[in-house]
Amino acid sequence: MIVNILGSAHEKLVASRRSRVLGNMMRELLPPNSRVLDVGCGDGTIAKSWMANRPDISAQGIDVLVRPGTKISVHAFDGQFIPFEDNSFDVVSFVDVLHHADQCVAAIA
Repeated sequence: MIVNILGSAHEKLVASRRSRVLGNMMRELLPPNSRVLDVGCGDGTIAKSWMANRPDISAQGIDVLVRPGTKISVHAFDGQFIPFEDNSFDVVSFVDVLHHADQCVAAIA
C-alpha cells in the first residue's frame, strides 16, 4: 500500500513534471519536419509531447521493454541493433537512457 502511494506521488509530483520539462526542451531543438527515433522511449510520453506541439514532427520509439498502452509506436529493441534501415530517421534521441545501458559507448554507436 505504501509503495502504491509513493509511486502515485512520484508520478504526479516528479515524473510528469520531468517529462514535461524534458519534452519542452527537446521539442525546441528538433529541426522542422523531423523523423525522430526515440531510443529507450519508455511509454512514449516525451516523444508524444513533441508531436502534440509540433505537428511537423513524427516520432517512433524503441525500447528493450515494450510496455502495454504506449503513447507512440514502440518497437522491441535488443539493446544492440536498431530494428530500422539506415537513414530511416533524421534525429535519434536518448532521453534519460544511457545510465541504464551496460555499454554506453556501444549504445551511442
